[in-house]
Amino acid sequence: MIIRVNMNNIFSLVLIPLLLFVICYMFGSIVTIKYKVGCGEKTVLGFLGIIALFQIVALPFMYYETSVWPLLSICVLFCVLVILVYTGLAIKNRKEENRKKAIFLFKPNKNKYELIISGIILGLIAFQLFYVLYYQHSDADDSYYVAQISTIIDTNYLMDIEPTTGIDAFEQLPTYKLIGHEVLLGVIAKMFHINAAYLCHMIIPAFMIPLHYIVVYEMGKQIDESHKKIFVLLCVFVNLFGAFSGATASAFLTYRIWQGKAVLVNIVLPILLTEFIKIYRKQEVTKCSIVKLLSALWAGFFCTTVGLYLIPIIYFVYTVVYFLVYKDFKNSFRLCLPVIMCLPFVFVKLFTFFKQDYFVGIEEYEVALSFKDAFFVKYLNSDKVWIWVLLFGFAILYIWKAGTKIEKMVAVYSPIVLFLTFGNPLFMSFIIKYVTGESVYWRLFWLYQFRYIVVIAMIIYLSKEKERKLISLFVVILLIIGAGEYIFEEPHFKERSNRYKLSDRAVLISDEIIREGHEENNYLLLPEPYSFEIRQYTGKVRLVHGLYTKHFYNKEEYEQLERLYEQLYELKVWNPEVLQKRLKYFHVDYVYIPNDTLRFNELPDNLKLFFEKDDYTVFKVMREATN
Repeated sequence: MIIRVNMNNIFSLVLIPLLLFVICYMFGSIVTIKYKVGCGEKTVLGFLGIIALFQIVALPFMYYETSVWPLLSICVLFCVLVILVYTGLAIKNRKEENRKKAIFLFKPNKNKYELIISGIILGLIAFQLFYVLYYQHSDADDSYYVAQISTIIDTNYLMDIEPTTGIDAFEQLPTYKLIGHEVLLGVIAKMFHINAAYLCHMIIPAFMIPLHYIVVYEMGKQIDESHKKIFVLLCVFVNLFGAFSGATASAFLTYRIWQGKAVLVNIVLPILLTEFIKIYRKQEVTKCSIVKLLSALWAGFFCTTVGLYLIPIIYFVYTVVYFLVYKDFKNSFRLCLPVIMCLPFVFVKLFTFFKQDYFVGIEEYEVALSFKDAFFVKYLNSDKVWIWVLLFGFAILYIWKAGTKIEKMVAVYSPIVLFLTFGNPLFMSFIIKYVTGESVYWRLFWLYQFRYIVVIAMIIYLSKEKERKLISLFVVILLIIGAGEYIFEEPHFKERSNRYKLSDRAVLISDEIIREGHEENNYLLLPEPYSFEIRQYTGKVRLVHGLYTKHFYNKEEYEQLERLYEQLYELKVWNPEVLQKRLKYFHVDYVYIPNDTLRFNELPDNLKLFFEKDDYTVFKVMREATN
């Protein structure tokens, strides 16, 4: 059942993403066998269908917090069946079908202009991939998401243990319950016997970033078939110069594409938009469309908690636009069917919220955030933001004047409907209080699809330029570069320390504790950011202080823990007797102490040197002394 891969071999970085593409392509080919569909669309639909099916199948396993092995067995069996069915169909049909075409983006073209554009696109994507894989970007959210994968790997159980600490007595927060993305990655990690941090920081970007551009290519085909490659090219530049903050869709693509919310905004939302463009164009909601939309809804719920409201909101917007333009009651009703089919999951998710008192005290919740701060501080925070806002405004006005009805539906009517409903500043307090919460309200701005609207306007402009097309393209690219912020600018990236893209310190401490071999007594206390990295690397070491610790202790306990943390790592001054008592109270087994604090502080008697390295020392808290 376990596929052994030598992770020291660089080929694993190519092999596993390639296998993921192959499985997605094969499954997409199977489900679209009766339709004339290109390789890219097959791959996209295969991916969408797989994660939707996984969410449905995994739901009872996650809800009842079962062992990972039954789910892993189902996934392995599914992959085997997909390969066998696809092979059987290929033999039966005796057709090469699209095999001579490039699986990813392009097929050979005699047009030199097209070939040059294709080469530039592939080169820029390769550059983006190289930078993301070779360099390192640290994100505190990984202390939950990647840690959950590590927890699944090392405990063999789903949703059973709070991942940021690994403490058995702590349950996962209700917001993260029943979200399948990390569970799927945990299954993949178990299947190939690989480390969670390596999977997320190296392998998944090598799969997800190319997949994103396949989705963009499919969208470009729906916008303007004759300019689909130019559409991709401009989107590549928008992504490379979209670092107005760490909250933009482009930043999520580059900084943390392995996280479910990044998959939502860079893959699922564009797929949903692409399908609605098809529906707008054909003015028909077929059975095939309903299946695709249903898969997109399930996939959105699968990726992240915010998908539970972001996907229905944008789905509502696109449906309202369709109805307002065409006044078609029949097809508008058919668009509601996928939503109805998803209601069982929504009810189960809401039940988990009520079960864990998620809504207790919501009546007293006060909203302090303004719409201006949500957009210009939380979402976009750059000196050039006003240039981009003006560019977006001009794009909408230009599409309104020169765009087709379909382009207006996508890039004008949809943003207007969104702004008048869920994105309206007048309704902001209500939306924050009962839907999004204050801290992540800014994610509603993802739904405006800024980058695609700007690119659509540029495509319309370029399509009207017959004689100076190359010069116009060059000018448009310069405009994107001039108005943007380079995504790989310091300090967002640094040279990686190791293949896990974690600090050597976190890896070394984890290895030493694991080597000790006492998994029942391995509660570790250490400072941030190392505490955020430990459980990304392994689920065998538990943390006393983590990202969400405050949610699991009562007020008095948490204050004591914060004082302990403050004395050791901020004030760097302590009373040895008080320190001993607090280490005992929180059942600390190993404690990290900076060497510069040892010169003017006395250590408790129960601390024994575990190992010393550079500017820090790890001490073992002796049980016999603390009991």
